[in-house]
Amino acid sequence: CDACTTGHYCTEGASAALACPAGKYQSPTISPMTSEGDCQDCYAGHYCLTGAVTPTPCSPAQAAKRSGQGRLEMSCRPLCLSSCSL
Repeated sequence: CDACTTGHYCTEGASAALACPAGKYQSPTISPMTSEGDCQDCYAGHYCLTGAVTPTPCSPAQAAKRSGQGRLEMSCRPLCLSSCSL
């Protein structure tokens, strides 16, 4: 791969860049990224879509309880601000 685009990694001999998977984002410290392992886990309170360059924060009324979350609807859940029944 000639040039690795942001949010992607390029394995040796690859003809195209591969996107960091949902739940991960581009490492701010590794350049160029050469494997999926170079993509960083999205952290709690944020979600990361496929090819994310940076984590996206959940809204103030929501929270991601675990790291490594991808889809918004799976990651950012409404906060329980008063008594809640689970």
